[in-house]
Amino acid sequence: MKKVLIIFLIALIIAGCSIRKDIEQKNDNEVSYKFNEKSTSAEKDMYYYNTAIKNNNIGLCEKIISIYVKSDCLRYFAKEYKDVSICDKITPFTVSGEDQKCYEDIAIIKQDLSLCSKKTDSKYIIDLCLHKVATQSNNSNICDNIENKLTKNDCYNDIAENSKNIDLCQKILENTSFNFCINNLAVKNKDPNLCERSKSYNTSYIGRDYCYEHVSYEINDINLCEKIIDDNVKYSCYRMIQDRYTSPESCEKIKKLERRDDCYLGIAVVKNKKLICNNIFDARIKERCLNAIK
Repeated sequence: MKKVLIIFLIALIIAGCSIRKDIEQKNDNEVSYKFNEKSTSAEKDMYYYNTAIKNNNIGLCEKIISIYVKSDCLRYFAKEYKDVSICDKITPFTVSGEDQKCYEDIAIIKQDLSLCSKKTDSKYIIDLCLHKVATQSNNSNICDNIENKLTKNDCYNDIAENSKNIDLCQKILENTSFNFCINNLAVKNKDPNLCERSKSYNTSYIGRDYCYEHVSYEINDINLCEKIIDDNVKYSCYRMIQDRYTSPESCEKIKKLERRDDCYLGIAVVKNKKLICNNIFDARIKERCLNAIK
């Protein structure tokens, strides 16, 4: 019995050594497969990059030759560890500014505005960074630090839209951007009453008339089109919503008689049904309807 036990233990040791040898051989084969004489530097870089992320091994980033791939690798770990010191390891290059983007990533995560100007004097880049930090945190006070007026307006507008806070639009002094902010909130809140706050009727497709047009389309209320002053915008508003109507019953929602007749006319022609023409009140429009259908 003792002899059998000894033989079993010896067999187990040999098997263990064999398994370890197989594992080591497999690892060696993987390395040799990845790094044979035909392997390009780009292939090696991608192997190090993917393996670094997969195994959570930042040290492999340093083996990467391409400064672009290496910076991506380091930037990934800087965000992962929320460690700005890793950004310092990125070689600056002006084409894409990966080092500054890395600081920007951490600025957003840590809400640290000082990082926006860590490696740049460009007011434009700093403003964009502040904009991103502000919108990510929904903090409109950060927008106050932005120098460029358009970027500052965009900052207020984005946060107003995200938070549905109409008061933030009031911080925008330029009329076109203000109207744009009001328009967006009116649509998002599905509230046509907000359109009354617009400072003009028609300004680059974002005045009060266009606000009513967009909200009416959003809530599918064709009667809101009547609040529009400009005839072209009003017609466009009616056409957009009427195109959604597929039955004569839909036309009954329209209060204005002329528009209701136009609605019946359109559906009758599309469905090629003269019977729908009988719903038309105006005799001339009804005649047009009947003549249009063979």
